[in-house]
Amino acid sequence: MRNAIAALVGIVSVVVVGFAASAQSRTSADPIARAAEALGGRDRILSIRTLTVEGYGQAAQQNGGGNVTSSPDAPQKWQNFNDYVRVIDLANGRMRIRQRQYGDFVFATLRNMRGALTRQGLDGNVA
Repeated sequence: MRNAIAALVGIVSVVVVGFAASAQSRTSADPIARAAEALGGRDRILSIRTLTVEGYGQAAQQNGGGNVTSSPDAPQKWQNFNDYVRVIDLANGRMRIRQRQYGDFVFATLRNMRGALTRQGLDGNVA
């Protein structure tokens, strides 16, 4: 999780430094300046303190090693992620993740079919 926050902060930093370093040389034809203007302007982007990511998806169970049998033709078991929310507090170095996941596999137990709620948090260096 720390790497994810560091990567996101790095991306935001590159964008901010890019805006600051070349603000005088930018013209209205510049696509970055036009995108920033479409999002409310440079000052509005620099004032962002919190990002929220919401969505859903699938991942191969056991990082791809969760096939039904060892045959290369065996069907893959999937892990479904529903109700995924990641909140990143850029100003204070915090992050919170909440997701509901369940195994998309015919022989899964009833508990797995209902889903497991996972909550993770990071506050600076404290998980």
